[in-house]
Amino acid sequence: MSDWIRSALALYRAQEPFVIATLWSVSGASPDQTGARVLVSPHGLWGKFNSSHRTEKIVAHCRRLLNDETNDTLADYPLGEVAGVANGSYRIVYAVCPVNHPPIWLSDANRHMNDQTPVVLAHSIDSNNIRTPSRFTLYAKHDQPGLSGAVATATGKLLHGNHNLNNEIINTGPTEQILLEKIGESSHSIAVVGDSRVTHHLLQQLRLLPVNVCWLTDNNATEEAGFTRRNMNDASFSMLRKNTRVVVATGDHDKDFHFCKLALNQPDFSYIGCLGSTKKAQVIKARLISHGIPEARVNDLRMPIGLACIVGKQPEIVAASIVGQLLSL
Repeated sequence: MSDWIRSALALYRAQEPFVIATLWSVSGASPDQTGARVLVSPHGLWGKFNSSHRTEKIVAHCRRLLNDETNDTLADYPLGEVAGVANGSYRIVYAVCPVNHPPIWLSDANRHMNDQTPVVLAHSIDSNNIRTPSRFTLYAKHDQPGLSGAVATATGKLLHGNHNLNNEIINTGPTEQILLEKIGESSHSIAVVGDSRVTHHLLQQLRLLPVNVCWLTDNNATEEAGFTRRNMNDASFSMLRKNTRVVVATGDHDKDFHFCKLALNQPDFSYIGCLGSTKKAQVIKARLISHGIPEARVNDLRMPIGLACIVGKQPEIVAASIVGQLLSL
């Protein structure tokens, strides 16, 4: 969910004013989660809510803020009716970002995302004042100055991997509320190795998911935005985090073998898969065993990769099969 930070930084660098609209809370049934965000500039929209009607209403308010037609930075909206019965309401918090140098917290957050080191972003509001600007603060550890009580406890738990507290709202005073979001580390990290046709379809589909993707490629002519991108070599591979799910799809037998061997020698990866046919799998697995990888470890390699129940050899179908297998873990 924290991809909005990269979009915000790009807008600052383009000297384009924008508004961050945050789904603060929901009372009732909603397809969107607390903490969902969209960015609206005079010329564009980044992110989305699952309800198109909701998005239109929020974008319209953002435009009014950008045009100085309103100062309201907090608004409550009805969810609508289901079978003639009111279905609840939701609250949106708006943060106006004028054209100037990006705030330190935004640059630091982007750096932590690139380094894949977790930090917690605290977004605080005055819940009783619709015109008080909200504030963003970045915490790299739970014992920083100014942190105490429930916020320090929740921040510490988030930094140590308790994702159930992500986008949790904490009351810290009579009217102050803080929404905490862990950034710099997704609940799932996926490394895609290679630059094949399947790889590009896979990256397009992974972009839609709340995962942290690191793409290892040597093709400088291609552009896939929104990912951590590194050169496809041993040094970059050694930088992958623990519990990463590794997908090897270089399109070259020797390179596939090489990176499968590197991955199998790393005990902390939660998934290792390689693109290829059953025959190719037999050849590569036999070669791995001959190079000293224990047979039990070689059997951990998912090859052929993907869900067997999804039939089709088109690159986009193969990519969907791989995504399905990754999600089923």
